[in-house]
Amino acid sequence: MESINNTLQLAERLAAEGKYREALSLLDSLKDIADGIPENDALILRAKIFFQTGEYDKAIDTWQNVLSVDPQNRHAIKGIQAARRLKTIPLLGKSPFRFYAIKRFGWLLPVLLVASFFSLRRIQAPERPVDVPRPRQASPLEKPGHTVPLKAEKTARVKPSPGSQTAPVYRPLDRMAGIKVIDEKDGEVLVFENGLFPKGGSTIDRKAFPLLDRLACAIKEREKAIRLIIMEGHASNLPIKKKAPWSSNYELALVRAKSVIHYFVKDNGLPPSIFLATSTGSFDPPFPVEEREKNRTVVIRILRK
Repeated sequence: MESINNTLQLAERLAAEGKYREALSLLDSLKDIADGIPENDALILRAKIFFQTGEYDKAIDTWQNVLSVDPQNRHAIKGIQAARRLKTIPLLGKSPFRFYAIKRFGWLLPVLLVASFFSLRRIQAPERPVDVPRPRQASPLEKPGHTVPLKAEKTARVKPSPGSQTAPVYRPLDRMAGIKVIDEKDGEVLVFENGLFPKGGSTIDRKAFPLLDRLACAIKEREKAIRLIIMEGHASNLPIKKKAPWSSNYELALVRAKSVIHYFVKDNGLPPSIFLATSTGSFDPPFPVEEREKNRTVVIRILRK
């Protein structure tokens, strides 16, 4: 029984470090053991792993298995409710890190929805009819050839309606040496051709400063036409050292994304309200896994209005 508990603790620690496949393989090994397995603990941990990797259907099925044994299990009930809610939110695609982004920055979603609602109302507002002054009719008392001085008629001032104001048009970024620009339906994706950070560090390499400065100037010129800039941090697949200030590659990649945002805001004067920092850790790298130096970088997603 003690070895089973040790195996469960090891699987939980691997899941906390982001090593989900290793954790699931340990849980699968427990299926071959006879009686004495804390079945609910193993099922709940398996459901949590599915939930964190974005496999909400599998998480719901696993939690339902827990409820079949323990109908009053609070972890399973709350987990099913959360998974069903998150299935309806298409945030950042079907990435396994959607849960992490929603947990950290989900408060931005209602703000964006309210802003988009009011912007649509302004665009669809009908224009008010303009009052055109009628021509003055001659009085029957006026003699032919006699003109009566006209009073100064007040002309109606036409106020421009809010819907008539055209939204700023986003101009695509010019091609820059060192940056690969990918056009998308709602904006652009910028991928740096070389890494921006040293091995295991979050301080930007000084060689990247000129390129970041040119990019900041281009963003500043298009600031009014930009809705949001998602700064997506990345890291190589090397494990984190024990003495490192962060516990996983997720945290390291998130700190790297915040470092680039800090550089844009403090050194280039860009507003912090247009930035959103996210992390993918060592998963979904922009370059092949073998090119670890290039994967120590950030990917910038510009969403236009």
